[in-house]
Amino acid sequence: MREISSPATFKDSYIAEVKEELAREGVQVLKVKKNTTAKSVRKLKAPRHIKAVLREAILELLKEGRVPTYKEIKQKALEIYQAKKQHQESIVERYYGLWKIEDKNLVSEIALNEEIYYER
Repeated sequence: MREISSPATFKDSYIAEVKEELAREGVQVLKVKKNTTAKSVRKLKAPRHIKAVLREAILELLKEGRVPTYKEIKQKALEIYQAKKQHQESIVERYYGLWKIEDKNLVSEIALNEEIYYER
C-alpha cells in the first residue's frame, strides 16, 4: 500500500460508491445517481482503506449542514488520512531493538548474502 500524498488519489468513482452505500444505510446524501439496471456492477471498486477514509470525510462534511463537493471530499479525506498516518506507529519503531545482537557484522552479512531473498 503506497502512501497517499494527493487528493487525486481519491477517485470520483470511489466517492460515488461510498455515497451509494451511505444512501442505502439511510444517510441523507444528495445527488446520488441510482443504477438503472439491477445487474450493473462497478468496474473499479474502492479499496477498503480508502473507502473508510472517504466515509469518514463525507460524514464529517455532512455535519456542517450542506452538501459537500467532490473536491471538498477529496481534500478532507487527504487531511484525515494524513492525521491518521501521523498517529500510526511504524513497524520499524515497534520492533527496533527487540533483539539484542552481539555480532555487529550480522546485518551486513545478511544484506550481502545472495542466498537470502525477500518476497512481498
